[in-house]
Amino acid sequence: MKMRCVSRYGYLRRMQATGLAVLCVLVLMNERGMAQGADLDISAPLSVEDCIRIARQNAPVMGKAQYDLKAAQANVLGAWAAMLPSFSTSVTGYKTTYGPRDVTIVDPTTGRIISQTAATEKFDNYSSQISYGMSLFDKGLWSNLSRQQANEQISVNSAEVTEQDLVYRVKEAYFGLLALQRLLHVNEETLRSTEENIRKSESMFEVGSASKADVLKQKVQVQNARASLIQARNDVDYAQANLANVMGLALDTPVEIIDVLDIAESEVNLDESLRFAREWHPNLLMAEAQLDAAKAGVGYAKSAYWPSLGAGGSYSWGPDDDLSHIGDMFNKNYNWNLGLQLRFNIPDFSTVANIRNAKALQLSAEQQLIETQSSVSLAVRKAHMDLKAAKEMITAREEGVASAAEDLKLAEERYRLGASTALELIDAQLNHTSAQTNHVRALYDYKLALAQLEKAMGRKIE
Repeated sequence: MKMRCVSRYGYLRRMQATGLAVLCVLVLMNERGMAQGADLDISAPLSVEDCIRIARQNAPVMGKAQYDLKAAQANVLGAWAAMLPSFSTSVTGYKTTYGPRDVTIVDPTTGRIISQTAATEKFDNYSSQISYGMSLFDKGLWSNLSRQQANEQISVNSAEVTEQDLVYRVKEAYFGLLALQRLLHVNEETLRSTEENIRKSESMFEVGSASKADVLKQKVQVQNARASLIQARNDVDYAQANLANVMGLALDTPVEIIDVLDIAESEVNLDESLRFAREWHPNLLMAEAQLDAAKAGVGYAKSAYWPSLGAGGSYSWGPDDDLSHIGDMFNKNYNWNLGLQLRFNIPDFSTVANIRNAKALQLSAEQQLIETQSSVSLAVRKAHMDLKAAKEMITAREEGVASAAEDLKLAEERYRLGASTALELIDAQLNHTSAQTNHVRALYDYKLALAQLEKAMGRKIE
């Protein structure tokens, strides 16, 4: 079962996914750089796509993901550099001075030992050298390269996951603001309606058609409606600040958005959604890359059992006491060498421990991949069910609004004719407000369920 789950994702598909993901991340990085160099235009009402674009350009989480990717790319470059030839050069020059000192010599004529003081001596010495070295074969270096490349893929997919989370948060804040704005209108309408009712009650009280208690009850209802309106305005202000924060803007940035809370007819096939998510969801691609990195880690640990082969050489000239002789560096006072180095490591207990640790991490990565496959499929199924339920709930709430509006109309007419009490009118008004509120929340739940399905699938639903 494990092998079937792992082998399902072929090398070619991973390379295609990597190329596409890198391209997307580079485009985002370019967009972010352009945005930082120009002022954002938020004077006109923003669509949800506009808010997403601004968030991609300004949100700190996207910047962090991009810098993490750059660090991973640098590690890949470093892994390649370890296998390329390395060169070094050196030039040495120094002066040596021998001060006066006592020396003993043998007189060649008499054979007697003579002590005398030698004069000060000075010497100049110059030399230069160029050398190179490279690895011809080292399994550890190749395994490290594979591991760093897998880590780069992990960073790419992690950036995609971060982007999808950010897109969902923007939509959640955007549609949340729209819902609260509509609820604000509902509360404004409720206040106007209650104020109109109290005027009617006062008129009816003056002619004796209503009691003083009815007028007082209506006044209480007006005060409640005003309190609800104040809270609704505060909720809208907070939602605007929250959307600005998610977009990476200052909290006091005035954000005006387009009302697109109504639903659009769209059919989403569950099997197609599952197929796409299982092949392209960034969490799955990241789990695959983590497994590849773990496999490369096993290879790196086992490389201690493999020999390594390297080549090197050097060319040096000197020492010489005069720099004017440097033209002779290829004629005399030089030496060069070329060589191969075959090295065998002697494994110890730490090598065995490293291999066991690497294998355990590989098995853990395999289990993580299987778990991610299951969680992605489950998330898609749940999002489908939530979307279906939200769509059905909208129909029910629309019917509730229509019924409550009719009940309110009848209650107002009966109260005007003196056939009902103020309590019945107040109940009808509260039921109508509640029905409108539930309808707005159902629209919001539908939009959020659709955004959740897009996140679970790993793509935008057209």
